Amino acid sequence: MGDGEILGKGNPFPNPVPVTVRIGEIIAPPASTKREELQRVTDKCADIINAMHDLGR
Repeated sequence: MGDGEILGKGNPFPNPVPVTVRIGEIIAPPASTKREELQRVTDKCADIINAMHDLGR
């Protein structure tokens, strides 16, 4: 479902739509500010988010 369905054209209020909220395990922050470490944590976050998205509704 895209935001176009939620925020119907010309409608100042959002349309009621089903929503699924998933709460995953805590992800540890980067151990340093080095680019490689930041990228590693970013990739891990993306993988976890994509896995939860793949679960569907």
